[in-house]
Amino acid sequence: MRVLVDNLKKAFEARITRLEWMSSSTKVKAKEKLYAFTEKIGYPDKWRDYSNVEVSKDKYFENRLSATKNEYAYRIAKVDQPVDRTEWHTTPPTVTAYNNPPLNEIVFPAGILQSPYFDLNADDA
Repeated sequence: MRVLVDNLKKAFEARITRLEWMSSSTKVKAKEKLYAFTEKIGYPDKWRDYSNVEVSKDKYFENRLSATKNEYAYRIAKVDQPVDRTEWHTTPPTVTAYNNPPLNEIVFPAGILQSPYFDLNADDA
C-alpha cells in the first residue's frame, strides 16, 4: 500500500510539473504540500482506550449508555488540547478510505485493504 501511495505521489508531482497555469513558485509549494501529507495505512499506532465501557450480554440500553459516556469523556478531554494528528476518524475494520484536507492526510484502514475492495496483485490502473 505504501508503494501504491508513493506511486500516486509521483503521478501527482508529474501532473503539477506539467501545469501551464501554475507559476514555478506555486509548483514548488504544491510539491512541498504533496510530500508533506500524512499517510495512515492499516491501523493507528495509538489505540483508543475503551476500558471504561461496561458491556453486559443482556443490557442493550446500558451498553449504549456506557459507550456514549465514554465517547463524551473522550471528546471533553480534547477541549483546549492541541489537535492530535495521529488520531484516526474511523476504525481499522471499517470499509472506507478518506482524504482529510484540513489535516493534509489520507487514510486507508485495514477494512478497505481486503478483497474484494483491494487486490495487491491487480493491475495498477
